[in-house]
Amino acid sequence: MARFLSILFFVVAASGLQGQIAGCIDPAALNYNPAATFNDGSCVYGPSSANPNLISTVSDSLQELSGLVSACNALLGHNDGGNIDRLFRLNQGTGAILQSTALPLSLTDWEDVAVSQSHIFLGDVGNNSGQRDTLSIYRIPLTQLCTGSFQTIDTIQFWYADAPTGILHPDSHNLDCEGLSVYRDSLWLFSKNRVGNRVRIYGLSTTPGKYGIQALDSIVVDGQITGADIIGDSCMALVGYAPPLYTPFLILGFASDLGAPWKGCVRRIDLGSVFQMGQLEAVCFWSGHSLRLGSEAVSALGLGPRLYSLDVGSYLSIPNLGGENLDTGQELWCKKKSEELQIKGLIPGNPLEVFNSQGQRLILKQEVEFEETIRIPTGSDSIVCRQADRRTRCLVEK
Repeated sequence: MARFLSILFFVVAASGLQGQIAGCIDPAALNYNPAATFNDGSCVYGPSSANPNLISTVSDSLQELSGLVSACNALLGHNDGGNIDRLFRLNQGTGAILQSTALPLSLTDWEDVAVSQSHIFLGDVGNNSGQRDTLSIYRIPLTQLCTGSFQTIDTIQFWYADAPTGILHPDSHNLDCEGLSVYRDSLWLFSKNRVGNRVRIYGLSTTPGKYGIQALDSIVVDGQITGADIIGDSCMALVGYAPPLYTPFLILGFASDLGAPWKGCVRRIDLGSVFQMGQLEAVCFWSGHSLRLGSEAVSALGLGPRLYSLDVGSYLSIPNLGGENLDTGQELWCKKKSEELQIKGLIPGNPLEVFNSQGQRLILKQEVEFEETIRIPTGSDSIVCRQADRRTRCLVEK
């Protein structure tokens, strides 16, 4: 059912664009088309690079730092499989371990972690040799995780329904996903991409059960994906490295008019070398455009596990995109009734700007009071609001 809904969403999104001019809408792209009225995912970029800021070398307790997530008002990290199953709370500014929490689980190959508004998802999804028949994602309510009371742990199991027949070569297969994220009401897995140059993208229900999954989409990536995160509807971050030198890189997906961030602008940013960054394994959005990146230790190079920060705002060159604060409960409360939107928590005397769900097109701009009722286009399922320097997404109830 989740797969059907995802496909239906993409079809509906595309059908609403009939009669518009398709093209690249990003002025930073080589093939920018100023006449385009919607983004068709065709943007092409020149080489880009960045130098992430080294926050610190992390404690040896996180030698194989494999996943990062922003949850429970903290930065949480975990090791790869084969280590004690614990979540580590990190000081996002110094990398210091503030607390570690043992989990009542035994994970075979824990590769990434993702979070929704209500749950955290632990991805026991590593499949280096391609021989695991069934993989698992463990779902824990955030209310329990944040208090350390693990009363309910549900299991989402899956297998690759698109697996080829016969015995797989351990080093030449694509049935291994190390990137996991939540997008809207589904989990999304990104293949490590051991064969070819396309990363396969799998959708999976967040409801406990057992599922056979098939790739729903793919994007071209010259390298292997090891971590993923998606912020709201607006921006996707994938990290990984390119063999044979394990060259680290970041992929940003944003400004989609076709239903998912990987269907919009896809921009690659090279991040130096393995000698500088180590083996890049983890990424999460911390605040707005600011990322936290994690590398595991590389003993051969004398590098310990490392935590980095990187602000990607300058690479998201389409205005008003990717910077919204998703903590809507702290800023704006939104509820839709018919074609009206009720918003509380506004700043009187400051203009309110309302954009479409991708943050690209201005729907309206008007002066407001603390509480305001505005009219929005029929069928809008989410919008981005901006007032002064604050951005927030209104998750609109239909």
